[in-house]
Amino acid sequence: MEARVPTASKSARGRMLAASLPVWVLAGALAGILAGLTFGERMAVLQPAGVVYAMLLESVVYPYILSSLIVGLGSLAPARTRELIRASWVLYLFLWIVVFAVIQALAQAFPPPAPPVEIKPSAPVGIMDLLQTLIPENLTAALNRNLVPAIVVFAVMFGAAVQSVHSKASLLEVFEAIRLASLKIWQWLV
Repeated sequence: MEARVPTASKSARGRMLAASLPVWVLAGALAGILAGLTFGERMAVLQPAGVVYAMLLESVVYPYILSSLIVGLGSLAPARTRELIRASWVLYLFLWIVVFAVIQALAQAFPPPAPPVEIKPSAPVGIMDLLQTLIPENLTAALNRNLVPAIVVFAVMFGAAVQSVHSKASLLEVFEAIRLASLKIWQWLV
């Protein structure tokens, strides 16, 4: 009689794949660098395949961001949301300050290169321009222009609004299906 070795379930394999995704990305980057150094210009024939692969990976980023934020926030009770905000706002503020400080330090660490062409804005840039970048007037236009902050602000506002909707289960199921489909596409590609 033949002994059967137990195999990992599909979900366990999926978790292992997700856990090792950074390793796969680093391995792929190193293999690409080595192939480029070894074969040089002859590797240019693979560029279309690389571009298509990157486009496939990017194609599900926005559906994933939108659905994850809407499901995550929409499934919370409003009282729980207030509790989480009260408990974590200091940490978020601190992290934002750290991020902006690091950006400023990096900007000061490297001397600015001489610009090949001087580009001046047609009008002065002010606080209203920043607000128009952060607050989406039109979600479709924000998606078209790749305004990630505006898309995230929309998803957070929408998810918070869904919290107060009484019959939200079917809506959240749709967004959860979109989120899972996005993950499935990434799983196919990796």
